[in-house]
Amino acid sequence: MGEGYAVLGNGLVGPEVLVAMEESFAGCTDVTFEERLMRALEAGLAAGGEGRQHLSSSMITAVRGQRRHRLDLRVDLAPKGIDAIAELRRILDGYAPFIDYYGSYWLDHPEITGEQWLAMGSPTS
Repeated sequence: MGEGYAVLGNGLVGPEVLVAMEESFAGCTDVTFEERLMRALEAGLAAGGEGRQHLSSSMITAVRGQRRHRLDLRVDLAPKGIDAIAELRRILDGYAPFIDYYGSYWLDHPEITGEQWLAMGSPTS
């Protein structure tokens, strides 16, 4: 546990997985919260994870006072031969430019597409 966070896991190969996740999360404060979470998951995987291929993985984030989740991505069943954490990374990388669009802007401006929003410079209101 650290200031404002806790690192948890079940079925892990050992405590070194949690240590790797905590070190990663605490050590990369210069990126978005979602990127910090993703890097922590990847660090846990690199440290052994559950000792087998992960079939599912998800990431849900929220901002207090917002009307919807900031991010809600999930891999319910990873493609054969691909770890769900790697698949979650692929999805996050593609979705990341649109987090603020879908997290808050789109609710008030449904007529604006994500591509138009990016072309406008990603306004927040």
